[in-house]
Amino acid sequence: MRQDMSNTLDRFLGGHTAEEMIAWAKRLHYFYLFGNFFSGHAEFYESLTVRLDYKDKKDLLDKISRLVMLRPTPSELKAFESPIHDYPEYLQPSHCQILNCPLEQTNCHIWVSHLFFEITLYGNGQPYSYDVSEANVVAAEKVERYLEEQQLHLCANHEIATHFNCISAKNYPALF
Repeated sequence: MRQDMSNTLDRFLGGHTAEEMIAWAKRLHYFYLFGNFFSGHAEFYESLTVRLDYKDKKDLLDKISRLVMLRPTPSELKAFESPIHDYPEYLQPSHCQILNCPLEQTNCHIWVSHLFFEITLYGNGQPYSYDVSEANVVAAEKVERYLEEQQLHLCANHEIATHFNCISAKNYPALF
């Protein structure tokens, strides 16, 4: 049985108020807000993340090509780059910009996993900045509109709303 999480929200807030985080989360349809969490074994930073499903290589290439250009993995760089596990002939998009959707004051990271990929927004556009801000929420709203234009919102996977540090209606129904 899932524990009552209403008393645990404060551990994910970072430098924000609960009201601010909930207000941001309510504005988004496909992106989910993840709060800070630090333990002796793991560190999770604030982020806004959308998960998009794909069926196979053709479907992945079709969907992701509307967002970024996948780069082939040059043989001399294979030891230093991060190839896509299921399709090692391509590099992970990693830190990137979304095509036709420039984002201001926001870091963007895309990572391809088995049968889904995630777009994560965070920080102020500078390295090592991990806090979520109003600028990131505005960028997420812009990306959501772009996903709708590209019909990519149809493959949004909402299961991530139940992750332990996700500030969502699934985890905190009384606050939404």
